[in-house]
Amino acid sequence: MTVHHPISAPTDHHVYRFTQRDYMLLAEHGAFDGHAKVELIEGIIYAVNAQYSRHARVQTALVRRLADACDRIGEGWVALVEPSIALNEGSMPQPDV
Repeated sequence: MTVHHPISAPTDHHVYRFTQRDYMLLAEHGAFDGHAKVELIEGIIYAVNAQYSRHARVQTALVRRLADACDRIGEGWVALVEPSIALNEGSMPQPDV
């Protein structure tokens, strides 16, 4: 016979802060495959909400305007959609534009 003991939750919470390297290794090994989008902010990995049609329309309009402005400025400028940006060792957000 097997006896199961409930595991009590700790009373003090410990947060493990990931580095960009940790985050990229997890992503490469499929840790986030079940999530539409995740971001690393100050060492914490967040699952981000789904984007709905209104959000997508505004994002698309903004990207089109920014892309046109980049074309007018000249070479070297580009508007990107949801790029990962390495801000510091513990943050790698994916802004909409």
